[in-house]
Amino acid sequence: MNLGYTVLDFIQRVRQQPADATDPRLLGRLEAMAKQAFSGAFVALMAPLARDTREVRVLLPNALTTPTNRQSVIFPQPIEILGFNPIVTNAGAGTAPNPSEIDCAIDINNEQNLAASDGVSSPAGGTMAQFISLPNFSILTPRMMGLRVESPKPDVGFQFKNKRPGSGAADAFVCVGIFYRYCKPYSAP
Repeated sequence: MNLGYTVLDFIQRVRQQPADATDPRLLGRLEAMAKQAFSGAFVALMAPLARDTREVRVLLPNALTTPTNRQSVIFPQPIEILGFNPIVTNAGAGTAPNPSEIDCAIDINNEQNLAASDGVSSPAGGTMAQFISLPNFSILTPRMMGLRVESPKPDVGFQFKNKRPGSGAADAFVCVGIFYRYCKPYSAP
């Protein structure tokens, strides 16, 4: 449910039953929703309000038939991931592969897989097996993320693999920009 509608429901309820204004259960629900709300995270349809960007970069040889090793980006405190931007560039002679010819798997803390085939994050079980086409993580498609990662030092991991190894395309540098902002610390009133 949307935070705005939850607040409006709470106001309507309190108008009918003023004693509910101090109900710890209802106040706890409002507080939890406010802490997870992404209101104001985006300033336009395709522009995340993200001050910071980090990038993972890996060389993907065209002949590689197995996924790359997991590449980590470790943050010093909890973050909100607002979007990804994948880029594929030529790393040698020939034509770089099309980004749709590369599969990608992304996990959080080597546990939560963001590339689950059913569209919902699922446990990765320590190994990454769920790959989807790299462009599907792009914020330009338009797909915005609103993922809050509460762990003390979030570890965002990436693996890449060729859909058609040995296809004749050049080796490629695969880069994924991570648009994020640090979470604001919350304290009890």
